[in-house]
Amino acid sequence: MSVSIPGDGDRPLELLKVLDRRTGMVGRATLVHLALLPVGKESTCERDVVVLKSSWQHSNRSSESAILKELHENKDDQAHKYLVEWYAGWEQGYTGGNSQRAKFGLDDIVVHDRVLRHTVVEYLNPITKLAHPSHVRHVGWSILHAIKFLDDKEWFHRDISLGNMGFATLRDCQGVVVKLHDFDLSKRHESPPANPHWTGTLPFVAIALLENQDADHQIGFDVEALMWTLLWIVRVYEEGTTVNTPVHPHPLKNWFWNCESLSDIAAHKKAYLLGEPPHPWTNDFYKDLEPDMRSLATMWSDLLWDQTKARRQKGGDFLSDKVYGKPGFLSIQGWMKGEGWDEPWERCLCKHHCAE
Repeated sequence: MSVSIPGDGDRPLELLKVLDRRTGMVGRATLVHLALLPVGKESTCERDVVVLKSSWQHSNRSSESAILKELHENKDDQAHKYLVEWYAGWEQGYTGGNSQRAKFGLDDIVVHDRVLRHTVVEYLNPITKLAHPSHVRHVGWSILHAIKFLDDKEWFHRDISLGNMGFATLRDCQGVVVKLHDFDLSKRHESPPANPHWTGTLPFVAIALLENQDADHQIGFDVEALMWTLLWIVRVYEEGTTVNTPVHPHPLKNWFWNCESLSDIAAHKKAYLLGEPPHPWTNDFYKDLEPDMRSLATMWSDLLWDQTKARRQKGGDFLSDKVYGKPGFLSIQGWMKGEGWDEPWERCLCKHHCAE
């Protein structure tokens, strides 16, 4: 089966298989296909492996295509190192008055107009397929600098999570490049903070955002989401697949056990960072990373404690720059560099990338 890309000479897009299907408007009724796209001149045409994402999105928000096109505008820029490559995008269909539940734990109903948007981007392998323990360090360092790249461009991703990062394997040297994708929820720094839907994937959302959903987004929210993603990988995954552990006794999955509000989840996450009750930070597969992950969690917990003390003086919704501003980012960057996360454990054939 194939479809033609409007306004692009009707270039054919050959659909191979469905990668993901999310029903319901909370998931924006998203359908994701793996596809092949012809590139280059007709006489020497090759086909890139791409993804076609079709979803019903809020019509008053910038489309993911528009965001990625802007971020990739300068061909001499570094966007290709940090962000998924963009190929094409178009809209079709329109519906008005679509309703959905706004956020976990709230009863408010949101009614907004929707439009069907199609986005064609580079295919990235799931990040969990970088299964060697040393890869976790490389993922952390790479995504931290993707967050910085976006911040320098005055953008926030706002949905740093396990499903929104992936990697491309370079043909010539078999090195890997770790990138961010899924920019549906991204926003400019100066754009209004109000949004008709939740920002972030719940297991990875920053504690301060769980406690105050109306908070203006900060770079530290994305940094903390990265930390939770790394902590999740080293407890929940083994060799690229999830550990088959019942939900209730699992130290991370039970954040959602009998939780009735976002503040309940925030409290569970705080307790986890404090090591209460005492627990390992990794499973057996990732046990070599135990000191690193304990140190990372302890550092963030200490920063949050400093914020708690500051809130007693400045008010309950105070957000400390030491945690969620640029100083917080620099603290994590400095920690990673000090622990050697900036150097690949094993390099590719050209010696410039991490080996797969």
